[in-house]
Amino acid sequence: MVLSDLLRQSLRNIASHKRRNLFSAFGVTWGVASILLLAGWGVGVQHYMREGMESFGKDIIVVFQGHTSKGIGGYRAGRVILLYPEDVEAIRAYSSKVKVVVPVDQFDLAVSRNNISESRRVRGVVPEARTMRNLTPERGRFFTMDDIENRRRVCVLGSDVRDRYFKPDEDPLGKEIRIGGITFTVVGVLPEKEQMVSMGGRDKDLIFIPFSTGRRLFAGRRPLFCIMARSFRPEQDEETVVEIRKALAIKHNFSPDDEEAVWVIPLTKYTKLATTSARAIGIFVAGVGILTLAIGSVGVTNMMLVSVSERIEEIGIRRATGATKYNIIWQFLTETLLLTVIAGGIGFCLGMALLWLVTRLPIPDYIPTPSVSVNGAVVAIIVMVIAGVLAGITPARRAAAIAAADAITGNVRAWSPKRS
Repeated sequence: MVLSDLLRQSLRNIASHKRRNLFSAFGVTWGVASILLLAGWGVGVQHYMREGMESFGKDIIVVFQGHTSKGIGGYRAGRVILLYPEDVEAIRAYSSKVKVVVPVDQFDLAVSRNNISESRRVRGVVPEARTMRNLTPERGRFFTMDDIENRRRVCVLGSDVRDRYFKPDEDPLGKEIRIGGITFTVVGVLPEKEQMVSMGGRDKDLIFIPFSTGRRLFAGRRPLFCIMARSFRPEQDEETVVEIRKALAIKHNFSPDDEEAVWVIPLTKYTKLATTSARAIGIFVAGVGILTLAIGSVGVTNMMLVSVSERIEEIGIRRATGATKYNIIWQFLTETLLLTVIAGGIGFCLGMALLWLVTRLPIPDYIPTPSVSVNGAVVAIIVMVIAGVLAGITPARRAAAIAAADAITGNVRAWSPKRS
């Protein structure tokens, strides 16, 4: 029997019991849809975690103050190491692997406008922070070197700060707002974004001012909130961390091996960890979908075994007219695989439709949005074909084992799912 005849015969047999076949193969339909949905959700989680980490800034090394855990040169352990603007210059002069290094101030100040007055977190930054920290305004501009040199009283608002102090139809650009009792002019507004790393507050809740302005008006000689740096190449981050710690060890007289004296944190490391974790979650949930498909294929096997018991006479006639065992095996394997592909195709369309529907729903920003996974689709197709072949092996072998004489005389025990 040629392939086209085999396919036509298989389609006729499937169509003769459409309702039973569809119900039996529903597990395959739902299994394929589950793989697409769960794999799509896993991809959404990966995108969410990667974007959430990178929204704070890509390839950044953050330096925080600490306290010494080792004594050195007459200095006792437990000494607090504070960071100052001069430390930025020390790092810049010492490290050959640091591409850019900047200071960051942070203040809790009273912020008021119209009848609203409350404490807000204000961060003093330099122009380089725009690219380092993904602080490009949605409207207006960020700070320039002219703002720094002239200590201009200008500010950039986080999206939630804008919503708090300005009406929805009000343009904040050029408007005034009082920060720490001093009038500042709004020159930029940041876009809404979710971030998994905050370190002192999410950008949407912050107000940014020029570093030099904050130093003059609010800081005096108080220490920095932190120092941020970026390597020439992200793969050098571990070496850069060592150089930064050595530069500060020379400046503050602590051991270069004392990791608690200053906390030097390469965010690239945590971004990779988050991405790996998200990928593991994606693999796990896709595995659940594969298991669902495997369980669904059992229903196809049972249905095909029932089909074998119902078609004993047909099998006997085919054997008597010259059909070999392999002909019978191929017939039932083709029928099972075709049924699985039809059910899987329905599941594929169902899964894609559900993914499309979910992406159109008003999902909050803090919930990962599923997206179509090409890998998930490929896995679904491969597993579907494998499941179809495996589901057909037992029925095909049972059918091939029926002898023509036994089938014609009725000396073959019928099979049902309750006995084998």
